[in-house]
Amino acid sequence: MLRKFDHFAISGEPVSSDGTPYQHRYDEIGDLHRGFDWMTREWNRLNQEKEEQHNLLQEKQIQQLRAQIQPHFLYNTLESIYCLARGAEDQRIAVMTSALGKLLRASLNDKRDIVTVREDLQLANKYLSIQQIRYGERLRIENDIDEEILPCAIPAMTIQPLVENAIHHAAEKMLEPCVIKITGRKTADGVEIIVQDNGPGMEDDILEKLESGAVQPEGLGIGLRNIHKRIQHAFSEEYGLRIKSDGNGAQVMVHLPPLRQ
Repeated sequence: MLRKFDHFAISGEPVSSDGTPYQHRYDEIGDLHRGFDWMTREWNRLNQEKEEQHNLLQEKQIQQLRAQIQPHFLYNTLESIYCLARGAEDQRIAVMTSALGKLLRASLNDKRDIVTVREDLQLANKYLSIQQIRYGERLRIENDIDEEILPCAIPAMTIQPLVENAIHHAAEKMLEPCVIKITGRKTADGVEIIVQDNGPGMEDDILEKLESGAVQPEGLGIGLRNIHKRIQHAFSEEYGLRIKSDGNGAQVMVHLPPLRQ
């Protein structure tokens, strides 16, 4: 036993349970040997786990560092493009790079689940400023938001995806100018924000069909269902999305709770 102690202290190697003369000895000496052998194997296992966890931690730290470096590099590159565009007096490029940089900062750096209507609208408007340069006269934006609802709570990234869907499913399919109107009002039971377009429209019961599986959740469906569920998860099933369409456009209504005091 003393030789085992010395060998383990020097080598740190676990003692195998095979081939030992004490393997079939069931008195106190046999128990002592088996206990010591098990202890060395357990010590080795814990050391290996500790080393694996250390390696995983180092890898995770490297990944986090890379995740920080890439956005910063992208921000700095966009800022450089913005400065070059301003110097060349190209206002369109300057506006697009500035708006894109702010969009990226908000989406990558802001980890809040709930923001104010004011903040979510600002993000949507940055996105729209890029799209208006892209589409030119084919896209017109109208805003009619009551200031009293701006402090109200809303899940982050709610309005921008609805505006993006309106552009994708209306502006991209129209020859005549597409008009997207964003309105916001207090109602008797909360707050209502509407994103309306004059495109070909969609099915009124699209959310029900997505829930039942009658429609596959691709493209538009993924965004609508996701936003609807996030609102209900944040507030309750009393709130969420409502859709109206008459073939001459679509209205996606965001129903939110009233301003919290």
